[in-house]
Amino acid sequence: MKKYDYPSSRLLEQKIHTSKGVAGLAKGSNIERLLRELEADGSEVGAAFLELNALVNYVTQTEKLRLEIKTHAEFITYKLGE
Repeated sequence: MKKYDYPSSRLLEQKIHTSKGVAGLAKGSNIERLLRELEADGSEVGAAFLELNALVNYVTQTEKLRLEIKTHAEFITYKLGE
């Protein structure tokens, strides 16, 4: 049986728990690479890819909304200060 190797590191542990780190997962992740390897080896991982895609989309949209809310809050604060 083939072994898959995706060890963790201190840098990954620190980076992954930031907004940028989580957002970076939308561009590629260990989970995605592992799923691609499993698929290439003949495993059916379609459902797992759908779930991963849904999670990545949720995180991406949440980050966009957070930035939009921040921009609106800054504008309101600016207008209140006029």
